[in-house]
Amino acid sequence: QDDIADGAIKMIKGAMDALNIGDPRLFETDIGPIIDEQAAASLRTHTADMSAKGALLSVISDEGLNAGTFVSPKMFEINDIKRISFRKDVNGLRAVAVLGVVLYHSGFSFSKGGWLGVDVFFVISGFLISNIIISELNEGNFKLKVFYKKRIRRILPALYSSLIFSSILAYFLLSPTAMIEYSKSLNSSIFFYANYYLQNLDFYNSAPAKFMPLIHTWSLAIEEQFYIFYPVLLIFIYKFLKKYFLIIFLSTSLLSIYINTETLEIIKFYQIQFRAWELLLGAILMILQTKFCLKYIHNFGIFMIIFSFWYFDDSFILDIEPKLICLFGVSLILLFNNEYSLLTKVLSLKMITVIGISSFSLYLLHQPIFAYYRIYISGRFIQESTFIIISLITGMIVIGYFSYLVIEVKLANSKYLFHILFALTFFLLAFSAISLRT
Repeated sequence: QDDIADGAIKMIKGAMDALNIGDPRLFETDIGPIIDEQAAASLRTHTADMSAKGALLSVISDEGLNAGTFVSPKMFEINDIKRISFRKDVNGLRAVAVLGVVLYHSGFSFSKGGWLGVDVFFVISGFLISNIIISELNEGNFKLKVFYKKRIRRILPALYSSLIFSSILAYFLLSPTAMIEYSKSLNSSIFFYANYYLQNLDFYNSAPAKFMPLIHTWSLAIEEQFYIFYPVLLIFIYKFLKKYFLIIFLSTSLLSIYINTETLEIIKFYQIQFRAWELLLGAILMILQTKFCLKYIHNFGIFMIIFSFWYFDDSFILDIEPKLICLFGVSLILLFNNEYSLLTKVLSLKMITVIGISSFSLYLLHQPIFAYYRIYISGRFIQESTFIIISLITGMIVIGYFSYLVIEVKLANSKYLFHILFALTFFLLAFSAISLRT
């Protein structure tokens, strides 16, 4: 029996060396290192059923060695999925994502690939929304009506407040011709088809797009379309095809990646079928997140994200490769990071936490502020100022946090919210209709 255990340990360590993994103690489960020289003696006599946690060894017991595998069928089950509590690293990833986008639109060259921040948001959305729906389905208390109401409370107050803010500035700063275009984009934002409307205008990274206050609402439209149809699809799969859940998601994701490689048209940037793999990647990561752990590898994940923001530029914006590299980094963090890591501590710093929780408001406000600033100075033949851009970013963070506290928290939980939203919808549609007629 001792010979069997010693042989197993040597075999695994040899395999790790062959893969250039290095220290075998890098491999961890939720209960600690699988292989440790000091723990070898106790491993020989201790029965530890780690198959449910994705362990390399299922059990080393008095009856001998039962070989486990890297992949266990239980890894793919969704019956034991429970609601995830607040993850500080996920909130930190939100901050990284929104800062990437803001810095990209500000024009700073060190974030020339910051458009990938939107892709990070898509994965996070898929991760969190899938957990909400599946955990509630497991508990037997998921209600579609309640889900949609919560999404309305989460999205519309911040969206409508940013649209009103933008529309007021548009009234004073836009020309009559630009006002007509703005009103059309306003309608598309209200009714969640901005991605289809904007795909027919100047492209996202073109020079004229810098003067479009609502160019960024294309990504919000994709998320809203996802929230509308995804729960219905998930309920159907859960009820009738549950054992094929991961297979369906994997095959759909691969199909989405494949169609990305088959076209070079700009529709691949704007339409949901080309972004579906990112949203579903979040769901897949959510299913697998508690199954196994590789120590320290999450640090490489944050490096991949930051490298992608810095290295890739607009010439890569329609390519799949930058997204794969960046989102592989996101995957490493969502899968392997834990609340005690150094990365979590960094992502939990006060300023990063503030930016993370207010990332939605910050995202909604940043493009109108940049666009109207550029419109204002272009009419006066003034050059962009780095100092003013930095000042605007600082102001955005402050306003974004204020919006989070007042709009996303206080107003969203008001018992009069739906009355307020009805009034705001009427105001925005009236504003748009009048602008189109003048």
